[in-house]
Amino acid sequence: MNKISRISTVCFNIEGTLVKHSENIENDVLRTLGLELSEEFNDQVRYFWDNLSKRLQKGQIVERDKIYTLVTEMIPYLSKINLSAEEWFSLSDEVDNAKLIDGVYEILEYLQEQGYYIIALTNWFTFNQFDVLKKLKIFDCFERIFRWDKICVKPHRKELYSLSNTQFRDSIVFIGDCVRNDIKFANNFHIKSTGYKLKYNERSEYFKPTVHIANLLEIKKYL
Repeated sequence: MNKISRISTVCFNIEGTLVKHSENIENDVLRTLGLELSEEFNDQVRYFWDNLSKRLQKGQIVERDKIYTLVTEMIPYLSKINLSAEEWFSLSDEVDNAKLIDGVYEILEYLQEQGYYIIALTNWFTFNQFDVLKKLKIFDCFERIFRWDKICVKPHRKELYSLSNTQFRDSIVFIGDCVRNDIKFANNFHIKSTGYKLKYNERSEYFKPTVHIANLLEIKKYL
């Protein structure tokens, strides 16, 4: 196996790479409200998450009101149950039981011991991500955490400039689980990439990472 040479900075995506959330949160929200489960609601929520980043990739900082507007537009079922976008997010956070993906503690500890500069890049809001990372006791592992309400949405080039100002571009490896946002972002701007449990389907553009891993601890073999 070839090693990824000259790496000094390891950058992680957060959602789906370091942190996993409860499955079927939308059903738990309905249960909390005493409502019947709805496949229509599930489908709309799935559509929202699958297409959200596409609607935001304009190089602009993401404001919460913009997300609320998109939620109202893309999940019309909320209006049927008289639930605002803000209330939906709040309830979703309440019922979510976020956990670390297997191997996160070990790989972060290893990278720290080896002297790597560890950062994170996320398509989500500062408050929410910081709260989750602190709750899961890994917040202090990162030198910097870049968020879309401070820079913009991946895979826009402004994110690259932020990383490039941190370290030389050819010294960075980006680890992520999303072909469209993570691997596309890294490959478009010639950053080495590690695909964690990537899923491809017929509609996905194929962006090949530098290496594939099925477990986060495998990254040790390449550094």
